[in-house]
Amino acid sequence: MSFKTLLTGFFIVLLGCSVSSYGQTLSDSMQQVLNKKTDTEKIEFLNNLAKKNIKTSPEKSIDYANQSLEISKKIKNRNAELNSLLILGKALKRVGKYSESINNFQKALDIYIAANHKEGKAYCYSEIGDLYKNLNQYNNALEDLSNALKLYQELKDNKNTNLTLNSIGNVYSKSQNYQKAIEYYNKVLTQIETSGDNKGITVINSQIGASYANWGNYEEALKYLEKAKKIAETNNYTQLVSTITKNISDIQYNISINEKTTTAFDKEKNAEQQQYLSSLETENLAVKNKNLKSFEEIEKLSFENQAKELKLHVIQENLEKQVLEKKQKEQNIKLLNTNNKLIQAELSKEQDKLKNQKKILFIILSALCIVFVLLVFIFRLFLFKKKSLVLLKSQHQEILIQKKEIETQNENMIMINEELQNKNILIIDSINYAKRIQNAVLPSNEYVNKLLVQSGFNNARFFILFKPKDIVSGDFYWMVKTSDYLFTAVADCTGHGVPGGFMSMIGISLLNEIVKEKNILCPAEILNELNTSIINSLNQTFENSSDSNEIVTDGMEISICRIEPNSHEMQIAVAGQTVFIINNDTIKEIDGTFYSIGDPIIAKRNLAFQKQIITTSNNDIIYMFSDGLSDQFGGQEEQKFMQSNFKNLLLSINTKPLEEQMAIINTTIEKWMSNVNASTQKAYKQTDDITVIGLKIR
Repeated sequence: MSFKTLLTGFFIVLLGCSVSSYGQTLSDSMQQVLNKKTDTEKIEFLNNLAKKNIKTSPEKSIDYANQSLEISKKIKNRNAELNSLLILGKALKRVGKYSESINNFQKALDIYIAANHKEGKAYCYSEIGDLYKNLNQYNNALEDLSNALKLYQELKDNKNTNLTLNSIGNVYSKSQNYQKAIEYYNKVLTQIETSGDNKGITVINSQIGASYANWGNYEEALKYLEKAKKIAETNNYTQLVSTITKNISDIQYNISINEKTTTAFDKEKNAEQQQYLSSLETENLAVKNKNLKSFEEIEKLSFENQAKELKLHVIQENLEKQVLEKKQKEQNIKLLNTNNKLIQAELSKEQDKLKNQKKILFIILSALCIVFVLLVFIFRLFLFKKKSLVLLKSQHQEILIQKKEIETQNENMIMINEELQNKNILIIDSINYAKRIQNAVLPSNEYVNKLLVQSGFNNARFFILFKPKDIVSGDFYWMVKTSDYLFTAVADCTGHGVPGGFMSMIGISLLNEIVKEKNILCPAEILNELNTSIINSLNQTFENSSDSNEIVTDGMEISICRIEPNSHEMQIAVAGQTVFIINNDTIKEIDGTFYSIGDPIIAKRNLAFQKQIITTSNNDIIYMFSDGLSDQFGGQEEQKFMQSNFKNLLLSINTKPLEEQMAIINTTIEKWMSNVNASTQKAYKQTDDITVIGLKIR
């Protein structure tokens, strides 16, 4: 079993924990907010979005970062361009586009180099090195990681120095240069052994053990893995203990195999031993040639020197004898190994023969067992048929009893169904009564005409398209006259049906109280007071809520207009909606705030609603509406009607009489919903309450 697939990557992750056009991706409301910002604010806004989406949606992050980079280059803001490049590099790395990621980090590195920013240069070198490792370009990876290491050492940043040393070790390990990998892992271990980081020490020891195992030095591998296991058990690192124990078991299995495969470590050791023996022989021959003299030369020496030279000859002969004996032993060992292999081959043949005999015996026994099982099965089948007659009789009796029980249950279900139908009738009657109450509170066409005449608008024309989704509506419209002004409003409350109906009644009541009793006449101040009253009425508080997802808010989106009989100025305040003012082909869009009545962000950021003063002209038509029409699904492409389509529709019909405009709008949305839904094979149902008011004052 090879250890080249050991979970080194797993240890790396643990070490990191211990040593530590815009409209493409933005919603309409966010696009509106972005359009109001300066270029610098847009860059900050887009970069923040990109950072938040790196892990959860890196494709969006890439889009946001590219948009931010484009603006940064346009305004020549190098700091903003640098931030965009870094975010873009991280997001591209996240989706596996390593080459593109390298290009962006390289551009960021160039900026850091120009500014001589050591920390930034080191970070970019480290990221680029890691990306080259993922591309298996090991030389490039080592070059960039070495640059990062040098900078971190100059900065005396021990943490990032250790991380970079570990990354270099990982590159060597991935390229199967395990000796160098062990060298760099040991450097990290030396740095953190006295730091008290037990998890980091455990992981580094495990990495060294894995590298020794991949190299083939199982003895050293077990030494480091046992050390890592002991530290992990002491500190109760259960996941690490499990992984290390498995690696130790794998190594012990490799050691236990009879015909052990020669590892890289074994080959290197054998080569070293052969080189050592060769050097000994060479050295011996050199000494012999240098020191030993011929017998003719010995005879010319003194007796004492002759004795010394003869002694040297004897020693040399003994040494040569030992070398010959060693070579003979090696030959004998090779012969024994050859004989051993022959014996093992014969033994293997005998074992194969025995296995075949066992297989034949097993097949015979299996056939006998099958025959026996078949006989038992036939006998049991006979007994089963005999018993089945008795069972059929008893089951027939049980069926008759169950039939009576089912008939009784059916009668009970009929009674329950009748009771449910009666309750349903009562509930629908109650809701219909609620509808009558709501209709009584909403201003009728006759009442609106009366208010317009009383306000001096004798030639005014209007239409009210009011289409509740359910029996009662969460939308409402409101009109009231004071001594000096005429007020009109359209609101979309939280929910629809009965809950929305309750909210609409609260909204109408509070608007009447604010204008008629409290005499608050500024549209912006009316919305601010309405926001406060809604929160107080529903006991909504946000001070103790840390998570906005846990807050249940009720409120409404609303537009309110104040019209003066003797002036062309009109004040408008809008919360979460849009108002159109159209005169022939000219259109004014009055956008409101992105927050609505009851939104907790108002209190958190101390926000307020603002009024807008509009100068009107003769033949201006004011269109106020909820989002029910633009959000309605339908059409041949199964999509929302959208506000842009609604705006184009109004531009095409604004010169027609208002009663005819209402009919066209109603016909258009009904036709839109009449298309067949591909999933249900039915026409689309209305998804929300629809309210549109058209008002021509002069």
